[in-house]
Amino acid sequence: FIALALPLIFWTQQLPLLSPLINVFAIPLVALFVVPLCLLALVFLFIHEALAQGLMFVANATLAACFRLIDCILAVVGNGAVVHPAAPSLPIMAVLSFAALLFLLPRGVGNRWLALPLCLPLFSPLPDKFEPASLKLHFLDVGQGLAVVVQSRHHVLIYDTGANLSPDFNIGSAVIAPYLNRLGIERVDLAVISHADNDHAGGLSGLLENIEIGAITSSGVNLGVTMAIKSCYQFEGWNWDQVEFRFLGSFVDAASDNDNSCVLQIAVGKHRILLPGDIERFRERQLAIDYGDTLRSAILAAPHRGSKTSSSYAFIKMVSPEVVVFSAGYRNSFGHPHREIVARYRLSGARVLNTSDTGMISFSFDTESTAMVTSLYRQRWPRYWR
Repeated sequence: FIALALPLIFWTQQLPLLSPLINVFAIPLVALFVVPLCLLALVFLFIHEALAQGLMFVANATLAACFRLIDCILAVVGNGAVVHPAAPSLPIMAVLSFAALLFLLPRGVGNRWLALPLCLPLFSPLPDKFEPASLKLHFLDVGQGLAVVVQSRHHVLIYDTGANLSPDFNIGSAVIAPYLNRLGIERVDLAVISHADNDHAGGLSGLLENIEIGAITSSGVNLGVTMAIKSCYQFEGWNWDQVEFRFLGSFVDAASDNDNSCVLQIAVGKHRILLPGDIERFRERQLAIDYGDTLRSAILAAPHRGSKTSSSYAFIKMVSPEVVVFSAGYRNSFGHPHREIVARYRLSGARVLNTSDTGMISFSFDTESTAMVTSLYRQRWPRYWR
């Protein structure tokens, strides 16, 4: 447990506190009973097949009973079974590694008790990395879908939650929640689900299982969760830490539900960010008529991930983004982003970024300056085989 604790904290931001207790009975049970039964079954497989099957049945039943017991323990303890410390810095990791080595020294050798105070940095609060008026924006790499984490100094907003890809893989629990844990975020103030399509709303259930969410707003009503959902069209603009948020437009009677996506505009200092969900040309035209030059934005999440049904010339000209972000799956079956749409944005002078090429895309803003810092995950943390 001690040897694995540091890698678990660093890579997953999870520490299962019940592991030592469960290992007390699970390790002897598996090592002294289950494994020998399996080995005996392997031997008897060539001598007496029925006996081999019986041995495997007993081994399987023993493991099943062990898992049921563990599930019962976890049900009693609940969320307290796992803590989620924020990812420690490398200097703190070095101190914790030294503490682990002290713990593992043989009895009577050295001062093992010194390891306890060396573990204290793990429980220290994270330093405040935010200026009073600043913003961080993270387009997560969620494949074919969208998930954006918006951080002001004291608040967190999630715009869309990616897809529920299978009963065993939900973007909310597999990608978004671990990333929030890494940032030391335990609560999301507001989750905005642009509309009810799976690639935007499917991850919400998985996220709710792992992260506390204060409120949910959406244009869709059937999101498959029990929390109350407020329509984004009923939201007034609001201010978090000198960062302005507002939803643009109103419900439209359109042929496509995509056109009723919640369109969120964020203003920080001299910069604006536009998150339009999956709107298509009809809604783009309405926004251009209603808001004109106020649509102009430094960053634009490409409507519908670069589908040919969106990103009209008039809309691109009105928004005039410095950077356009496509959140699309690698070689996805929809052909997003369409090459014609990519060329259209490049012709407008926008920098084109795609999460399938760069991984997570992060932006940092400061209201006191015009600076906008861009960070691409695969450039910042390159793999040696690339």
